[in-house]
Order: sequence, then structure tokens, then C-alpha cells
Amino acid sequence: MTEPILLTSPLSGFILSSRGLHADADPSLAQWEQAGEALGRGQGAMQWAIGDWLLYGEGRREWGDGYKAAVARFDRKYQTLLNHKWVAKGFEFSRRRENLPWSYHAEVVRLSPADQDRLLDEAAPDGDGRPRLSRSELRERARKIDRPAEKPPTLISLMHKIHDVLTDAAGQCPPEHVEHLQQYVEQLSGEVPEMAEPIGDADDAKPHVARNSGNNECYTPAAIVNAAREALGGLDLDPASCEEANAVVRAERFYAIADDGLSLPWAGRVFLNPPYSTDLISQFIGKLTWHVDAGDVEAAVVLVNNATETGWFADLVALSSAVVFPYGRVRFWKPAGDTGSPLQGQAIAYVGPEPERFLEAFAEIGWGAVLAKSLASSLSPSA
Repeated sequence: MTEPILLTSPLSGFILSSRGLHADADPSLAQWEQAGEALGRGQGAMQWAIGDWLLYGEGRREWGDGYKAAVARFDRKYQTLLNHKWVAKGFEFSRRRENLPWSYHAEVVRLSPADQDRLLDEAAPDGDGRPRLSRSELRERARKIDRPAEKPPTLISLMHKIHDVLTDAAGQCPPEHVEHLQQYVEQLSGEVPEMAEPIGDADDAKPHVARNSGNNECYTPAAIVNAAREALGGLDLDPASCEEANAVVRAERFYAIADDGLSLPWAGRVFLNPPYSTDLISQFIGKLTWHVDAGDVEAAVVLVNNATETGWFADLVALSSAVVFPYGRVRFWKPAGDTGSPLQGQAIAYVGPEPERFLEAFAEIGWGAVLAKSLASSLSPSA
């Protein structure tokens, strides 16, 4: 079907220029209404058109720096352009709804195509032409799909969370108290063994680290950030950060908690120290995988726990071309200025085409290796 072409001829009764719209002589009411309808269609089409324009130029790799220079001159903020491209990539022409605004498509773009279509069907206008769902209602339904409600904790899972809190505390208390606190950890570990059979909830059968409640406000030390910047040649985005942490990371852009980085596009050279709680870290690794596969993320350095028995870690390794294990426990810093080292070790994964450069940049931080293609591609999630 041929797409309607918008605003290719002068509006009857009006003149449209780069400075605005003004009346030509004395337009009638009908001409005024027709002009409004045309402008409305043109505004909605423009957001799609900018995204399609970016995708087309990105696909012409032979244009090289010419494409980048044209984008740099474009009169839009980089994040706005990135949003337009992300939504356009998420909806091919046949799935774009003419009866719903571009903004409605943007609310559901992070979901699967089936979920996108279902929610847009639910929001589609009735006979009066008005959407059945407001944008906020659509956004809330999308969030429920993207982040299912947590199950109520069982006794076993609560005991494991207590274990995690004690473990975190042992890495932050004065040295003279560490031995006593570790004894409590070991005693609790003995009373809550790894279950051969699930009790109460299937989550209780997961590996210990998969129950990690996580400390989501621990910031990356400068040595690791500097090595990541050297490995990547710069940091375009930190999608799990805040203003205070970015004073050290110095990424060109960062997403804070209020921004909801899981719902926004990622692109360029990414540094990621994700929240360590199990539900969130799985979503962040999944989000990174999606944008790498889509060609949005050029390269990434990811700092995580060395949770080798978990599914999300297997996904990360399958995506990576190299990995480094620090010589010692990473001493994260916190907003109050203190530092702490978790009892569990960390891993630093590299996703990109220059693994040797990554290993050289991190040589003083840990030992590492380039991952064989056959190994990485054969790994599949274990949980």
C-alpha cells in the first residue's frame, strides 16, 4: 500500500515556512480545519521520519564520517535522536498504528512484538477517535509486563537475604569485627543449606548467589573506570548511575534511578555497573544483549559479581569477547564517602571487537583472557 505523502504542496489558505504558519489572504473555516489536520499528521509522521532517516543513514556504512557529521549538525539533542531511532527500529511500517500517536509506540517499544501489539490493541481508539487508554495507563501496563510483581518471600528466602546482608556488612566493618561476623555468616549458612529439593518456592532451589538482595548504591572505584575508558576510547553512556557516581565515571550521558534506564535506549560505548539484586541484574544484562544484537552498542565494559553459576552470567559471557578477574576484592565507594569490599569476588566483562586492548588496559587490575568464539557462542542460560 502506498503511504500518504504529507505536506508536499502548499496548504490551501496558508503558507508554511521555517518560521511558522501564516494566513494567505482570508482562509475559510474549512481551509483552516484542513490545515490543522495536515499539520497534525505531519507532526506525528516527523518523529517516525527522523528515526527512519537515522536508520537509513546508519545502514550506509560507506558514508562513514559523512553520516556522523550530518547527525551532529541535525538540530536535535542526541538523546532525542536516539529515542526516534529506537522506536523506528522497534516497529516496522506494517505495525505502526495510524490511529495512535508515536508516543504510544514509544511507551511499549521495549516489549516483545506480541506484547507491543496487544497493548496497542487495548489502547486503540473507539468510535469517538480517542484512545481507550491514556499514556500513563499504557505505561503502567507495559511496566507490569516488563517487571512482574515479586512473589511474597518465604521463610527460607528471608533467611538467605539475612545471610546476604551479613555478608555485605562483613566487607564494611572494622577488621577486628570481621572474624566474628564471618562466624555468624558460616553458622547461618549451616542452618540454611542448599536445598536438594525445593521447599515452599522454586526460587529457594536457586544457587546462593542467585538470591542476592544486592546493594544497589555502591559506586565503581576510579581505577576500574579509568581502565574502562582506556579500553573503550571513551564512555558514551552509563545506564545505571547517578550524578554523584558520574563525577568519577564522566560518561557523556548517564541514566539515574528516576530515568529508568531499562526503558530508555542504549548506544555507543557503554560502561555498566548494574544493580546487583538478582531481578535487576538479569534485566540489565538482557537489555545490554538486546542493544548489542541490534547494533546500537558498539562496545561495553561490565562490572558484576563472579556469579558463574547463574543464567545471567552465562548470558553475559556468551556476549563477551574477553573477561578479567580482579586480583582482589573491588573496594566500592558509597555516597557517604566510605568504602567496602563484598565477600564475593567480581568479574569485568568486555563486549566488543578489541579484546586485546581491553586486557592491556586492565592488566594492573586483574588477570584475564580472550574468550574463544566457540565457547561463548555455545553457552546458554542455566537459570
